[in-house]
Amino acid sequence: IGPLLEIARATPEIYRFTSTPQTDAEAAAYFSRAFAERDGGVAYPFAVLLSGSGEVVGSSRFYRLDYSNRNCEVGFTWFAPRVQGGGVNTESKYLMLADAFDTLGFLRVQLQ
Repeated sequence: IGPLLEIARATPEIYRFTSTPQTDAEAAAYFSRAFAERDGGVAYPFAVLLSGSGEVVGSSRFYRLDYSNRNCEVGFTWFAPRVQGGGVNTESKYLMLADAFDTLGFLRVQLQ
């Protein structure tokens, strides 16, 4: 959680109109909800790491997981500004979509 919060706090103006947490209280609520939804089987949050270094550069999430109807949504995505526009989001979404379709067997994935 620490590295993600550092990303959000480094450039708060980028995330001001998003759900990305800026304060300790916002982070507690944001991550508590993400982990509670994960534990309830309706979401799965990811930390996005750079290949090779393993540095945390962002986050994304499967949410509204609906196994009976084989669909979900992807969202709550945010990245460090230095990797925005550089292919990290594209690669992470490719991996998430492959997982959704190939591993989870979903038929529909909505990007938010």
